[in-house]
Amino acid sequence: FGWEPPSGSRKPHPHTPIEQARYIEEAMPIIRARTIGEIYYCLNDASRCSCGKLTCPVEANWGLLATGGDPKPSYYAMQRSIAACR
Repeated sequence: FGWEPPSGSRKPHPHTPIEQARYIEEAMPIIRARTIGEIYYCLNDASRCSCGKLTCPVEANWGLLATGGDPKPSYYAMQRSIAACR
């Protein structure tokens, strides 16, 4: 979602709720096939990144829920990923 195979050149994808959900949908099956467990560490978006920016995609917007607690598309993507484990 940031790198284009096979050359490894950077892709210009912005960090959006839809791209975050796509990442979960595509990455979780790959991780599941190669590990004994998975953890997604961020439930809520932060209102501010540790760098101080309000809309920094590095840390502030990776939650499954928006800062107000509303589910993002990634929340539903994670639900589907968990259901696929059963």
